[in-house]
Amino acid sequence: MFKINVSRESYKNKKDALACLTAAGAKSIGRHKMAFKEREITIDEFLSLAEQGHSFCNLFEYEENKKYYFTGKDGAIFARYPIYRRGPNKGCMKLEFKRDAFFKASQAIFVDIDYTTYSDVGDYIDCLTIKPSCAYMSYSDGLEKNGIMSRRFHLVYVFSTLLDYDCFTIASHIINTRIVEDTHELLDDDCGKRRSQYFNGCYGNEETYNTSIVHDYSKLIAIFKQDKQQEEGTSYYICENETTPCDIDKEVVHDMQIQDYDTFMRYNRHKFKYFYRPERDDWVNGTYQYIDDNYFCLPYTVEGYKICDGQGRRKSLYSRMCLRRIMKPDVNPTELLFNAYEDLHRFYDNSDGTITIDCLVKNVESCFNNCIEQLEEKYAGTIQELKAKRPKSGIIIKPGVSKNIGETQALIREINYKRISTIYNPALSIKENWQVINSQYPIHISTLYKYCNTMGIKFKLNDDDIWEIIDCNKSANFNYKNIKNKGIKISKKRLLRIYNEKR
Repeated sequence: MFKINVSRESYKNKKDALACLTAAGAKSIGRHKMAFKEREITIDEFLSLAEQGHSFCNLFEYEENKKYYFTGKDGAIFARYPIYRRGPNKGCMKLEFKRDAFFKASQAIFVDIDYTTYSDVGDYIDCLTIKPSCAYMSYSDGLEKNGIMSRRFHLVYVFSTLLDYDCFTIASHIINTRIVEDTHELLDDDCGKRRSQYFNGCYGNEETYNTSIVHDYSKLIAIFKQDKQQEEGTSYYICENETTPCDIDKEVVHDMQIQDYDTFMRYNRHKFKYFYRPERDDWVNGTYQYIDDNYFCLPYTVEGYKICDGQGRRKSLYSRMCLRRIMKPDVNPTELLFNAYEDLHRFYDNSDGTITIDCLVKNVESCFNNCIEQLEEKYAGTIQELKAKRPKSGIIIKPGVSKNIGETQALIREINYKRISTIYNPALSIKENWQVINSQYPIHISTLYKYCNTMGIKFKLNDDDIWEIIDCNKSANFNYKNIKNKGIKISKKRLLRIYNEKR
Protein backbone atom coordinates (compact mmCIF):
# COMPACT_ATOMS: atom_id res chain seq x y z
CA MET A 1 0.00 0.00 0.00
CA PHE A 2 1.19 3.53 -0.69
CA LYS A 3 -0.27 7.02 -0.39
CA ILE A 4 -0.98 9.24 -3.38
CA ASN A 5 -3.43 11.94 -4.44
CA VAL A 6 -5.99 10.69 -6.99
CA SER A 7 -8.32 12.92 -9.00
CA ARG A 8 -12.01 12.56 -8.12
CA GLU A 9 -13.01 12.31 -11.78
CA SER A 10 -11.45 10.30 -14.59
CA TYR A 11 -10.78 11.62 -18.10
CA LYS A 12 -11.21 9.84 -21.44
CA ASN A 13 -8.57 11.97 -23.16
CA LYS A 14 -5.84 14.49 -22.41
CA LYS A 15 -7.88 17.34 -23.88
CA ASP A 16 -10.59 16.90 -21.23
CA ALA A 17 -8.01 16.66 -18.44
CA LEU A 18 -6.33 19.89 -19.56
CA ALA A 19 -9.69 21.66 -19.82
CA CYS A 20 -10.49 20.75 -16.21
CA LEU A 21 -7.41 22.52 -14.91
CA THR A 22 -9.47 25.74 -14.98
CA ALA A 23 -13.03 26.39 -13.84
CA ALA A 24 -13.94 27.97 -17.19
CA GLY A 25 -12.44 25.07 -19.16
CA ALA A 26 -14.22 22.48 -17.06
CA LYS A 27 -17.55 24.30 -17.42
CA SER A 28 -17.12 24.48 -21.20
CA ILE A 29 -17.11 20.66 -21.44
CA GLY A 30 -19.71 20.11 -18.73
CA ARG A 31 -17.27 18.86 -16.10
CA HIS A 32 -15.99 20.01 -12.71
CA LYS A 33 -12.59 21.51 -12.04
CA MET A 34 -9.95 18.84 -11.31
CA ALA A 35 -9.65 18.06 -7.61
CA PHE A 36 -7.63 15.45 -5.69
CA LYS A 37 -8.28 13.14 -2.77
CA GLU A 38 -5.48 11.52 -0.78
CA ARG A 39 -5.80 7.73 -0.90
CA GLU A 40 -3.87 4.65 0.24
CA ILE A 41 -3.86 2.03 -2.51
CA THR A 42 -2.03 -1.00 -3.83
CA ILE A 43 -0.05 -1.03 -7.09
CA ASP A 44 -2.81 -3.09 -8.74
CA GLU A 45 -5.42 -0.55 -7.63
CA PHE A 46 -3.24 2.26 -8.93
CA LEU A 47 -3.00 0.68 -12.39
CA SER A 48 -6.76 0.15 -12.43
CA LEU A 49 -7.31 3.84 -11.66
CA ALA A 50 -4.81 4.79 -14.38
CA GLU A 51 -6.71 2.66 -16.92
CA GLN A 52 -9.91 4.48 -15.91
CA GLY A 53 -8.26 7.82 -16.75
CA HIS A 54 -7.72 9.25 -13.26
CA SER A 55 -4.90 11.75 -12.64
CA PHE A 56 -2.31 11.61 -9.83
CA CYS A 57 -0.07 13.95 -7.84
CA ASN A 58 2.07 14.06 -4.70
CA LEU A 59 0.89 14.82 -1.16
CA PHE A 60 0.43 18.38 0.10
CA GLU A 61 0.06 19.91 3.54
CA TYR A 62 -2.22 22.75 4.73
CA GLU A 63 -4.74 23.73 7.40
CA GLU A 64 -8.18 22.71 6.15
CA ASN A 65 -10.06 25.52 7.93
CA LYS A 66 -7.63 28.32 7.07
CA LYS A 67 -8.01 30.71 4.14
CA TYR A 68 -4.87 31.12 2.00
CA TYR A 69 -4.22 34.08 -0.29
CA PHE A 70 -3.08 33.83 -3.90
CA THR A 71 -2.27 36.23 -6.73
CA GLY A 72 -4.17 35.88 -10.00
CA LYS A 73 -2.82 36.42 -13.53
CA ASP A 74 -4.13 39.98 -13.46
CA GLY A 75 -2.39 40.71 -10.14
CA ALA A 76 -5.59 40.53 -8.11
CA ILE A 77 -5.47 38.85 -4.69
CA PHE A 78 -7.99 36.08 -3.93
CA ALA A 79 -8.57 33.78 -0.94
CA ARG A 80 -9.16 30.01 -0.95
CA TYR A 81 -9.89 27.28 1.54
CA PRO A 82 -7.76 24.23 0.60
CA ILE A 83 -10.67 21.73 0.62
CA TYR A 84 -13.97 21.88 -1.28
CA ARG A 85 -16.77 22.22 1.27
CA ARG A 86 -19.75 21.51 -0.96
CA GLY A 87 -20.68 20.13 -4.34
CA PRO A 88 -19.36 17.00 -6.14
CA ASN A 89 -15.76 17.82 -5.17
CA LYS A 90 -16.58 18.04 -1.45
CA GLY A 91 -13.65 16.84 0.69
CA CYS A 92 -11.16 17.04 -2.19
CA MET A 93 -8.06 19.27 -2.42
CA LYS A 94 -8.31 22.30 -4.71
CA LEU A 95 -5.82 22.66 -7.55
CA GLU A 96 -4.45 25.93 -6.13
CA PHE A 97 -2.78 23.88 -3.37
CA LYS A 98 -0.94 21.57 -5.76
CA ARG A 99 2.19 23.70 -5.60
CA ASP A 100 5.69 23.52 -4.12
CA ALA A 101 4.86 25.81 -1.21
CA PHE A 102 2.46 23.17 0.17
CA PHE A 103 4.49 20.05 -0.69
CA LYS A 104 4.44 17.52 2.17
CA ALA A 105 5.85 14.27 0.79
CA SER A 106 5.75 11.72 -1.99
CA GLN A 107 5.59 7.94 -1.97
CA ALA A 108 5.68 7.49 -5.74
CA ILE A 109 8.12 8.97 -8.26
CA PHE A 110 6.96 9.24 -11.87
CA VAL A 111 9.20 9.30 -14.93
CA ASP A 112 7.70 10.50 -18.22
CA ILE A 113 9.15 8.61 -21.21
CA ASP A 114 8.65 10.36 -24.55
CA TYR A 115 9.88 9.49 -28.03
CA THR A 116 12.03 6.49 -27.11
CA THR A 117 13.58 4.37 -29.86
CA TYR A 118 12.43 1.23 -28.01
CA SER A 119 9.34 -0.18 -29.72
CA ASP A 120 8.56 -2.62 -26.90
CA VAL A 121 7.91 -1.19 -23.43
CA GLY A 122 8.78 -4.50 -21.82
CA ASP A 123 12.22 -4.41 -23.46
CA TYR A 124 12.70 -0.88 -22.18
CA ILE A 125 11.90 -1.92 -18.62
CA ASP A 126 14.14 -5.01 -18.88
CA CYS A 127 17.20 -2.87 -19.68
CA LEU A 128 16.78 -0.76 -16.53
CA THR A 129 18.94 -1.58 -13.52
CA ILE A 130 16.45 0.18 -11.22
CA LYS A 131 13.13 -1.40 -12.21
CA PRO A 132 9.90 0.58 -11.83
CA SER A 133 7.12 -0.69 -9.61
CA CYS A 134 4.78 -0.43 -12.56
CA ALA A 135 4.25 1.31 -15.91
CA TYR A 136 1.29 2.44 -17.95
CA MET A 137 0.83 4.15 -21.31
CA SER A 138 0.42 7.85 -22.06
CA TYR A 139 -2.54 9.32 -23.97
CA SER A 140 -0.09 10.20 -26.75
CA ASP A 141 1.45 6.71 -27.01
CA GLY A 142 2.03 5.76 -30.64
CA LEU A 143 2.24 9.28 -32.06
CA GLU A 144 4.80 9.83 -34.79
CA LYS A 145 7.97 11.88 -34.54
CA ASN A 146 9.96 12.48 -37.75
CA GLY A 147 7.71 9.95 -39.47
CA ILE A 148 8.47 7.19 -36.93
CA MET A 149 5.92 5.80 -34.46
CA SER A 150 7.14 6.39 -30.91
CA ARG A 151 6.19 4.79 -27.62
CA ARG A 152 5.22 7.13 -24.79
CA PHE A 153 4.53 5.91 -21.27
CA HIS A 154 4.96 6.54 -17.55
CA LEU A 155 7.27 4.64 -15.20
CA VAL A 156 6.17 4.67 -11.54
CA TYR A 157 8.54 3.97 -8.63
CA VAL A 158 6.71 3.22 -5.36
CA PHE A 159 8.63 3.60 -2.06
CA SER A 160 8.12 1.88 1.27
CA THR A 161 8.15 5.21 3.13
CA LEU A 162 7.16 8.79 2.45
CA LEU A 163 9.93 10.90 0.89
CA ASP A 164 10.29 14.46 2.20
CA TYR A 165 11.53 17.42 0.15
CA ASP A 166 15.22 16.47 0.12
CA CYS A 167 14.71 12.71 -0.23
CA PHE A 168 12.31 13.19 -3.14
CA THR A 169 14.79 15.48 -4.89
CA ILE A 170 17.71 13.06 -4.51
CA ALA A 171 15.75 9.88 -5.31
CA SER A 172 14.14 11.32 -8.45
CA HIS A 173 17.53 12.54 -9.63
CA ILE A 174 19.18 9.16 -9.10
CA ILE A 175 16.36 7.33 -10.93
CA ASN A 176 16.33 9.74 -13.89
CA THR A 177 20.11 9.64 -14.16
CA ARG A 178 20.26 5.83 -14.10
CA ILE A 179 17.56 5.57 -16.79
CA VAL A 180 19.69 7.77 -19.07
CA GLU A 181 22.74 5.59 -18.38
CA ASP A 182 20.88 2.34 -19.04
CA THR A 183 19.00 3.39 -22.20
CA HIS A 184 21.61 5.76 -23.67
CA GLU A 185 18.72 8.14 -24.37
CA LEU A 186 18.27 11.57 -22.85
CA LEU A 187 14.88 12.14 -21.22
CA ASP A 188 12.81 14.54 -23.28
CA ASP A 189 11.13 15.94 -20.17
CA ASP A 190 12.17 15.39 -16.54
CA CYS A 191 8.83 16.70 -15.22
CA GLY A 192 8.72 13.87 -12.67
CA LYS A 193 11.33 15.78 -10.65
CA ARG A 194 8.85 18.57 -10.03
CA ARG A 195 7.15 18.27 -6.67
CA SER A 196 3.90 19.89 -7.86
CA GLN A 197 3.65 17.99 -11.16
CA TYR A 198 0.57 15.91 -11.86
CA PHE A 199 0.27 12.94 -14.22
CA ASN A 200 -2.73 11.80 -16.22
CA GLY A 201 -3.81 8.20 -16.47
CA CYS A 202 -4.75 6.69 -19.83
CA TYR A 203 -8.41 5.79 -20.25
CA GLY A 204 -9.11 2.40 -21.82
CA ASN A 205 -5.48 1.42 -22.47
CA GLU A 206 -4.91 -1.94 -20.80
CA GLU A 207 -1.20 -2.18 -21.66
CA THR A 208 0.31 -2.01 -18.20
CA TYR A 209 3.35 -3.57 -16.52
CA ASN A 210 3.55 -4.53 -12.85
CA THR A 211 6.79 -5.70 -11.24
CA SER A 212 5.31 -5.18 -7.72
CA ILE A 213 8.69 -3.85 -6.60
CA VAL A 214 8.55 -1.47 -3.63
CA HIS A 215 11.76 0.53 -3.30
CA ASP A 216 13.67 1.35 -0.12
CA TYR A 217 15.18 4.84 -0.08
CA SER A 218 18.19 3.92 2.07
CA LYS A 219 19.06 1.01 -0.24
CA LEU A 220 18.74 3.28 -3.29
CA ILE A 221 21.25 5.70 -1.75
CA ALA A 222 23.59 2.86 -0.76
CA ILE A 223 23.57 1.42 -4.30
CA PHE A 224 24.23 4.85 -5.75
CA LYS A 225 27.20 5.54 -3.47
CA GLN A 226 28.67 2.13 -4.26
CA ASP A 227 28.31 2.72 -7.99
CA LYS A 228 29.89 6.13 -7.68
CA GLN A 229 32.95 4.67 -5.94
CA GLN A 230 33.33 1.96 -8.57
CA GLU A 231 32.73 4.23 -11.56
CA GLU A 232 34.33 7.51 -10.61
CA GLY A 233 34.58 8.53 -14.25
CA THR A 234 30.91 7.95 -15.09
CA SER A 235 29.18 10.56 -17.23
CA TYR A 236 26.11 10.84 -15.04
CA TYR A 237 26.15 11.30 -11.29
CA ILE A 238 24.47 13.27 -8.55
CA CYS A 239 26.67 15.90 -6.93
CA GLU A 240 25.34 15.62 -3.38
CA ASN A 241 27.97 17.97 -1.97
CA GLU A 242 28.56 20.04 -5.07
CA THR A 243 25.13 21.41 -5.89
CA THR A 244 24.44 24.97 -4.77
CA PRO A 245 21.72 25.42 -2.12
CA CYS A 246 18.63 26.84 -3.81
CA ASP A 247 17.56 29.54 -1.36
CA ILE A 248 15.38 31.96 -3.33
CA ASP A 249 14.45 35.29 -1.75
CA LYS A 250 10.75 34.85 -0.89
CA GLU A 251 10.12 38.60 -0.90
CA VAL A 252 11.32 38.83 -4.50
CA VAL A 253 9.06 35.94 -5.48
CA HIS A 254 6.13 37.60 -3.71
CA ASP A 255 6.77 40.91 -5.49
CA MET A 256 6.92 39.16 -8.87
CA GLN A 257 3.56 37.55 -8.16
CA ILE A 258 1.64 40.65 -7.07
CA GLN A 259 3.29 43.43 -9.12
CA ASP A 260 3.16 44.09 -12.84
CA TYR A 261 6.43 44.00 -14.80
CA ASP A 262 7.07 47.76 -14.88
CA THR A 263 6.47 48.18 -11.14
CA PHE A 264 8.66 45.21 -10.24
CA MET A 265 11.52 46.37 -12.48
CA ARG A 266 11.37 49.92 -11.14
CA TYR A 267 12.22 48.63 -7.66
CA ASN A 268 14.48 45.70 -8.58
CA ARG A 269 16.29 46.55 -11.83
CA HIS A 270 19.39 47.79 -10.03
CA LYS A 271 19.44 45.03 -7.41
CA PHE A 272 20.30 42.25 -9.85
CA LYS A 273 22.54 41.86 -12.88
CA TYR A 274 20.97 40.82 -16.18
CA PHE A 275 23.61 38.94 -18.17
CA TYR A 276 23.65 36.82 -21.30
CA ARG A 277 27.34 36.01 -21.91
CA PRO A 278 30.47 35.21 -19.88
CA GLU A 279 31.69 38.50 -18.45
CA ARG A 280 35.18 39.87 -17.79
CA ASP A 281 36.35 43.27 -16.56
CA ASP A 282 39.15 43.86 -19.09
CA TRP A 283 37.37 46.45 -21.28
CA VAL A 284 39.78 48.37 -23.52
CA ASN A 285 39.32 52.09 -22.79
CA GLY A 286 36.03 51.10 -21.17
CA THR A 287 34.65 50.57 -24.68
CA TYR A 288 35.31 47.12 -26.15
CA GLN A 289 36.66 43.69 -25.32
CA TYR A 290 38.41 40.94 -27.27
CA ILE A 291 36.54 37.64 -26.90
CA ASP A 292 38.30 34.39 -26.09
CA ASP A 293 37.57 30.70 -26.73
CA ASN A 294 35.20 30.53 -23.73
CA TYR A 295 32.87 33.15 -25.16
CA PHE A 296 29.31 32.32 -26.16
CA CYS A 297 26.13 34.35 -26.05
CA LEU A 298 22.53 33.36 -25.34
CA PRO A 299 20.29 33.49 -28.42
CA TYR A 300 17.82 36.35 -28.67
CA THR A 301 14.85 37.12 -30.91
CA VAL A 302 14.47 40.13 -33.16
CA GLU A 303 12.48 43.04 -31.81
CA GLY A 304 8.74 42.52 -32.16
CA TYR A 305 8.92 38.70 -32.37
CA LYS A 306 8.27 36.50 -29.34
CA ILE A 307 8.36 32.73 -28.84
CA CYS A 308 4.80 31.44 -28.63
CA ASP A 309 2.96 28.43 -27.21
CA GLY A 310 3.97 25.26 -29.04
CA GLN A 311 7.53 26.48 -29.68
CA GLY A 312 9.07 24.98 -26.54
CA ARG A 313 8.75 27.96 -24.20
CA ARG A 314 9.39 26.07 -20.95
CA LYS A 315 12.29 24.05 -22.32
CA SER A 316 13.88 27.14 -23.83
CA LEU A 317 13.58 29.14 -20.61
CA TYR A 318 15.06 26.28 -18.60
CA SER A 319 17.97 25.89 -21.04
CA ARG A 320 18.79 29.59 -20.67
CA MET A 321 18.88 29.17 -16.88
CA CYS A 322 21.31 26.27 -17.14
CA LEU A 323 23.53 28.06 -19.65
CA ARG A 324 23.67 31.08 -17.34
CA ARG A 325 24.91 28.88 -14.49
CA ILE A 326 27.68 27.64 -16.79
CA MET A 327 28.55 31.25 -17.74
CA LYS A 328 28.55 32.42 -14.14
CA PRO A 329 28.98 29.51 -11.68
CA ASP A 330 28.66 31.82 -8.67
CA VAL A 331 25.23 33.16 -9.72
CA ASN A 332 22.72 32.84 -6.88
CA PRO A 333 19.18 31.43 -7.31
CA THR A 334 17.42 34.78 -6.85
CA GLU A 335 19.60 36.43 -9.52
CA LEU A 336 18.91 33.51 -11.86
CA LEU A 337 15.17 33.89 -11.22
CA PHE A 338 15.41 37.62 -12.03
CA ASN A 339 17.13 36.83 -15.34
CA ALA A 340 14.46 34.26 -16.23
CA TYR A 341 11.73 36.79 -15.34
CA GLU A 342 13.35 39.35 -17.66
CA ASP A 343 13.76 36.75 -20.43
CA LEU A 344 10.08 35.84 -20.14
CA HIS A 345 9.09 39.48 -20.65
CA ARG A 346 11.53 40.15 -23.51
CA PHE A 347 11.43 37.03 -25.62
CA TYR A 348 8.28 35.00 -24.86
CA ASP A 349 4.57 35.45 -25.53
CA ASN A 350 2.96 34.56 -22.22
CA SER A 351 -0.37 36.23 -22.90
CA ASP A 352 -2.11 32.97 -21.96
CA GLY A 353 -0.53 33.17 -18.49
CA THR A 354 0.64 29.54 -18.69
CA ILE A 355 4.17 30.27 -17.47
CA THR A 356 3.66 31.47 -13.90
CA ILE A 357 6.18 32.72 -11.37
CA ASP A 358 5.81 29.32 -9.67
CA CYS A 359 6.92 27.71 -12.94
CA LEU A 360 10.04 29.88 -13.02
CA VAL A 361 10.81 29.11 -9.36
CA LYS A 362 10.49 25.36 -9.99
CA ASN A 363 12.83 25.59 -12.96
CA VAL A 364 15.42 27.51 -10.94
CA GLU A 365 15.26 24.84 -8.22
CA SER A 366 15.63 22.10 -10.83
CA CYS A 367 18.60 23.92 -12.36
CA PHE A 368 20.35 24.12 -8.97
CA ASN A 369 19.78 20.41 -8.38
CA ASN A 370 22.54 19.86 -10.95
CA CYS A 371 26.20 20.64 -10.47
CA ILE A 372 28.08 22.70 -13.06
CA GLU A 373 29.84 19.62 -14.48
CA GLN A 374 26.51 17.95 -15.23
CA LEU A 375 25.18 21.06 -16.95
CA GLU A 376 28.36 21.46 -19.01
CA GLU A 377 28.02 17.89 -20.24
CA LYS A 378 24.28 18.16 -20.94
CA TYR A 379 24.62 21.39 -22.92
CA ALA A 380 28.02 20.77 -24.54
CA GLY A 381 26.48 20.56 -28.02
CA THR A 382 24.38 23.69 -27.50
CA ILE A 383 27.41 25.65 -26.32
CA GLN A 384 29.43 24.63 -29.37
CA GLU A 385 26.59 25.79 -31.63
CA LEU A 386 26.49 29.14 -29.83
CA LYS A 387 30.28 29.51 -30.03
CA ALA A 388 30.08 29.03 -33.79
CA LYS A 389 27.83 32.11 -33.95
CA ARG A 390 30.12 34.43 -31.98
CA PRO A 391 31.21 37.73 -33.64
CA LYS A 392 33.66 37.15 -36.49
CA SER A 393 35.36 40.42 -35.61
CA GLY A 394 36.47 38.91 -32.30
CA ILE A 395 35.17 42.03 -30.55
CA ILE A 396 32.19 42.86 -28.36
CA ILE A 397 31.12 46.40 -27.49
CA LYS A 398 30.33 47.32 -23.90
CA PRO A 399 26.58 47.81 -23.35
CA GLY A 400 25.58 51.46 -23.45
CA VAL A 401 28.58 52.60 -25.51
CA SER A 402 26.69 52.60 -28.83
CA LYS A 403 23.03 53.44 -29.25
CA ASN A 404 22.23 51.63 -32.49
CA ILE A 405 23.56 49.10 -35.01
CA GLY A 406 25.11 51.82 -37.19
CA GLU A 407 27.16 53.22 -34.30
CA THR A 408 28.22 49.70 -33.28
CA GLN A 409 29.41 48.85 -36.80
CA ALA A 410 31.30 52.13 -37.05
CA LEU A 411 33.00 51.49 -33.72
CA ILE A 412 33.98 47.94 -34.69
CA ARG A 413 35.39 49.26 -37.98
CA GLU A 414 37.44 51.85 -36.10
CA ILE A 415 38.79 49.19 -33.72
CA ASN A 416 39.62 46.85 -36.62
CA TYR A 417 41.51 49.62 -38.41
CA LYS A 418 43.56 50.32 -35.27
CA ARG A 419 44.49 46.65 -35.04
CA ILE A 420 45.38 46.50 -38.72
CA SER A 421 47.56 49.64 -38.47
CA THR A 422 49.78 47.99 -35.84
CA ILE A 423 50.48 44.99 -38.08
CA TYR A 424 50.21 46.24 -41.68
CA ASN A 425 53.53 46.12 -43.58
CA PRO A 426 53.71 48.27 -46.74
CA ALA A 427 56.52 46.07 -48.08
CA LEU A 428 54.13 43.13 -48.33
CA SER A 429 51.31 42.58 -50.80
CA ILE A 430 47.68 42.82 -49.75
CA LYS A 431 47.39 39.03 -49.72
CA GLU A 432 50.57 38.60 -47.67
CA ASN A 433 49.42 41.26 -45.17
CA TRP A 434 46.04 39.56 -44.89
CA GLN A 435 47.67 36.19 -44.16
CA VAL A 436 49.78 37.71 -41.37
CA ILE A 437 46.87 39.64 -39.83
CA ASN A 438 44.42 36.76 -40.17
CA SER A 439 46.79 34.44 -38.27
CA GLN A 440 46.42 36.72 -35.24
CA TYR A 441 42.70 37.45 -35.39
CA PRO A 442 39.95 36.72 -37.93
CA ILE A 443 39.50 39.34 -40.64
CA HIS A 444 38.02 39.19 -44.13
CA ILE A 445 40.33 40.28 -46.92
CA SER A 446 37.72 42.79 -48.11
CA THR A 447 38.14 44.59 -44.75
CA LEU A 448 41.83 44.99 -45.54
CA TYR A 449 41.07 46.41 -48.98
CA LYS A 450 38.65 48.93 -47.46
CA TYR A 451 41.25 49.85 -44.84
CA CYS A 452 43.86 50.60 -47.49
CA ASN A 453 41.37 52.60 -49.53
CA THR A 454 40.25 54.60 -46.45
CA MET A 455 43.84 55.29 -45.34
CA GLY A 456 44.95 56.22 -48.88
CA ILE A 457 47.41 53.33 -49.07
CA LYS A 458 48.28 52.63 -52.68
CA PHE A 459 48.70 49.05 -53.68
CA LYS A 460 49.05 47.25 -56.95
CA LEU A 461 47.69 43.79 -57.54
CA ASN A 462 49.07 41.41 -60.11
CA ASP A 463 46.84 39.18 -62.23
CA ASP A 464 47.04 36.31 -59.74
CA ASP A 465 45.91 38.60 -56.90
CA ILE A 466 42.95 39.79 -58.95
CA TRP A 467 42.02 36.20 -59.81
CA GLU A 468 41.92 35.38 -56.07
CA ILE A 469 39.12 37.93 -55.69
CA ILE A 470 37.12 36.94 -58.76
CA ASP A 471 34.11 34.70 -58.34
CA CYS A 472 34.23 32.60 -61.49
CA ASN A 473 30.62 31.51 -60.99
CA LYS A 474 29.51 35.11 -61.50
CA SER A 475 29.56 37.30 -64.61
CA ALA A 476 32.45 39.61 -65.48
CA ASN A 477 30.21 42.62 -64.94
CA PHE A 478 29.27 41.42 -61.44
CA ASN A 479 32.95 40.85 -60.54
CA TYR A 480 33.90 44.29 -61.88
CA LYS A 481 31.36 46.01 -59.61
CA ASN A 482 32.33 43.82 -56.66
CA ILE A 483 36.05 44.60 -57.00
CA LYS A 484 35.37 48.32 -57.40
CA ASN A 485 33.29 48.21 -54.19
CA LYS A 486 36.34 46.86 -52.37
CA GLY A 487 38.21 50.03 -53.24
CA ILE A 488 40.43 48.34 -55.85
CA LYS A 489 41.13 50.37 -58.97
CA ILE A 490 41.06 48.25 -62.11
CA SER A 491 39.93 48.83 -65.67
CA LYS A 492 37.14 46.78 -67.10
CA LYS A 493 39.39 45.81 -70.01
CA ARG A 494 42.01 44.32 -67.68
CA LEU A 495 39.41 42.50 -65.66
CA LEU A 496 37.88 40.97 -68.80
CA ARG A 497 41.32 39.81 -69.94
CA ILE A 498 42.09 38.15 -66.59
CA TYR A 499 38.58 36.76 -66.39
CA ASN A 500 38.83 35.12 -69.85
CA GLU A 501 42.44 33.93 -69.54
CA LYS A 502 42.07 32.32 -66.13
CA ARG A 503 38.78 30.65 -66.91
